[in-house]
Order: sequence, then structure tokens, then C-alpha cells
Amino acid sequence: MTVVLTTWTLLLLPVVVLAAALFWGAPIIALVSELAAAVSKRPLPLRLAQQQSRLALVVHPAVWAGMGAILWAAMPGIGPRFQEDMLPWTTIILAAAGSCLTMAWALTWNLARQRRGLHIVLGCAANMCLKYGYWGGILLVSGAIPEAIPWALASLWPVAALFGASCCGPLYLVLRRNADDWGRDYYRYSAQVLGRWVAGTAVLLAAGMAWVVLAYHKTANLFLPPLFFPAVAAAGLLACCALMGLVLARAEHPMRHKLVMVALWAAGLGAIVLLALAVAEGASHYVPGWNILTPVPSILERLGG
Repeated sequence: MTVVLTTWTLLLLPVVVLAAALFWGAPIIALVSELAAAVSKRPLPLRLAQQQSRLALVVHPAVWAGMGAILWAAMPGIGPRFQEDMLPWTTIILAAAGSCLTMAWALTWNLARQRRGLHIVLGCAANMCLKYGYWGGILLVSGAIPEAIPWALASLWPVAALFGASCCGPLYLVLRRNADDWGRDYYRYSAQVLGRWVAGTAVLLAAGMAWVVLAYHKTANLFLPPLFFPAVAAAGLLACCALMGLVLARAEHPMRHKLVMVALWAAGLGAIVLLALAVAEGASHYVPGWNILTPVPSILERLGG
């Protein structure tokens, strides 16, 4: 599979990464918050779950529209697979079911107060269908087979998506502060919880990057400049995000740190974009069948003089 990322398309990469991270990560944060509400019997986690599910719905139609356009463009190459195996059909059916279940789950929070168990089951089913549809679509369009997937690299994405969604959460709190106005206690609680999510997922993502280094350092030259420098820059931004997340988590009045929330969103998005570029360069050099041409080599050449 050959993909060309020009300098202009590189400008769209943050938008694509942001939408994909929210699509993948925000529903999981919402489901975990709903489970926390069921265990603690407190209303604040339930409100956080409601807001995070709404955040996922903001990008939900756009992500499926984009994936549908990619699927339509790739249809001449993958059309015969609809007659050969069940992956295309199960992917489409479960993706559509996941969309419907997610919408029902995100729009029926009154049910969560009356029949909490049923609503949690609905959220679990929505997340499972969405994740299967997402990965099924990736396998279908790319033509990859599970045996050939570099799982150490692929495992970075779920953690990166949770990290990206948690970085967007505090900024979304600020943007919805006047519209929702759920009380000072809620905003203190949610900002602190999302700060913990940021710090925790940043550490997990850094650990995943270390695992990739240990898994591939004998078979790949990880010091190639187009791969090495974006990865190091991403690691530096992850450290900054972890520190800012701890600032929010430990602050007595976290909503006063609006500049930290904006910086957290920008740094988190930058970290995921740089990590995606590093993975693209690594896949192009060492994964058979993948050829992703990015402008990173030319940018590094210009910066080097």
C-alpha cells in the first residue's frame, strides 16, 4: 500500500488524528466514568460520562463519512473480497450497529439513572461494535492480514487515542462551561479526573514507545533521522503533557488553569501527530507492503541547512 503525504496534506493530519482519537478514546472514558458512577453511587462521574459521550458524538459522523469515502475509493481493489470472505460484510454491519448503539447510548442518559445496568450494557456493546468496525475497516482498506501486522506498533494506537481524548477533555470543559453550568463541584472533579487520565495515558504511551524500541532495535535502525527525531519530539511533548495533567489533577481550583488546558490540548495533539509520522516512517522502511511517503525527510533537510 502506497500513501503519499505532501506538505499540504500534512496540515490536515492534526484534524484527522484529533477526530480519530476522539472517536476511539472518548467513548471508553465515558464508559469507565459510568462504571465509576455505578460503583461509587455518585452523580459527578455520571455527568462526566455524559459529557464525554457527547464529545465523541461531535466527530462521530465525520469519521464514518471519511472512512466511507476511503472505502468507496478503494472499492475497485477490494470489491472481490465481498464475495470471498465475511470480513467486509461483518465490518459494515457491526460498524453501522456500533454507530446506532453509540447514538442511543449517548442520548439516553435518563435511562442511566433509572436502569443503570441496561445503559452500561448498551455502552459496552456500542464500544465493542465500534472498535471491531474500526479495525475491520483498516484491515479491509489496507489489505493487511493479522499475521503481518506489527502488533507492537499497532498497540500504540489505543493508548494514543485515550491520551488524545483525555487531552481534549479539559478544553471541552472550558468550551461548555457556560452552556452546561453543572456547578463548581462538577468542574473541579472532572478537570482533576481528566488530568489523571492525561498523566496516566502519557506514561502508558511512553512505556509503549519503549516496548517498540525493545521489540525492534535488533531488526530496525531506530536512529534514522526521519524516524528518530519525530519520536524524540513526541516523547518530550508526552513528558510536558504528563506534568500539565498532574497540575490539573492536584490543583484545588483546576478550572482557573485555562492556559494549561489549552497548552495541554495543543501539546497532546502535537505528540500524537509526531508519533504518527515516526510510525509511518518506520512502517515504510521495515514493514513489507507499506510505503508511506511523508515530507519529514525534506523538512529535516531544510532545518539542517
